Amino acid sequence: LKGGWASLSLEGANGPIAALLAAVGFTAIANLVLADAIAGPLGAGLVASASTARLSAAVSRDGLFPAWVQRFSSRGVPLRALVMNMVVGMVILLVFRDGWQEILTFNTAAIVLSFCAGPVTLVALRHQLPDRPRPFRLPHATLVGYASFVIVGLIVHWTGWDTLKRIAIPVVVGGLLFAWRAFRGRRNPAESDDPRSPGHPWELREAAWLVPWFVGLFVLSWVGGFGEGRGWLSPLWGSLATAALAVAVFPLAVKLRLPAERTATYVDEDAREVGIGAVESD
Repeated sequence: LKGGWASLSLEGANGPIAALLAAVGFTAIANLVLADAIAGPLGAGLVASASTARLSAAVSRDGLFPAWVQRFSSRGVPLRALVMNMVVGMVILLVFRDGWQEILTFNTAAIVLSFCAGPVTLVALRHQLPDRPRPFRLPHATLVGYASFVIVGLIVHWTGWDTLKRIAIPVVVGGLLFAWRAFRGRRNPAESDDPRSPGHPWELREAAWLVPWFVGLFVLSWVGGFGEGRGWLSPLWGSLATAALAVAVFPLAVKLRLPAERTATYVDEDAREVGIGAVESD
């Protein structure tokens, strides 16, 4: 390590831990580490393949994917969704030609970006269903929500513009699909509780906070100093601006929450599906 991590030579070993184990003579354990490095991601990949296929089928039921995606085989497997996801995955592999690290950074940033809904949901539910019985009640939920939202924004900002500009593509495509589906609903205003119905309420007002949040994150990343950003903001000022954006958007997101009555209805539906008691109402 005298020359730093950049000059570290593993001499053919596939990873620093395996290299250190092999260097001290623990060859068997080094091979076990390498086997785990293969089996671990393989297991995670299998779980992700199954879960994302069913997620794609669910999105199809909501009308954002073609109807054929939600069809299952005779054994209850969403084969068509699996094939569609495989094609999308191959396209991503072709886009990220610089190696595994680039794909990992993209995937991490996308997952963390999706976490922004968690803190908002926590604090919003405290306003919507304050008296709902729960086995665990997180203390200082509002403070935890603010902190978590800021951390999500900072992690996304630190991934850099070179990664976020690729994330912008699926975000824009998804937004256009959602806007098209909502436009269809306005042209067919028949009331319906079925999300597959064009007349189903899409609750656009409650999702409006995502616009300044996403736009702000992308703009700050573009002008920031991480990952091919313009460098107009230093890493420190870019991080501070991102934190300020999160602090400004978070109360707006909580304020635009669903009405308590509609939230109780949705929670009751989910509770009945999983066999949990429904929300008590006056």
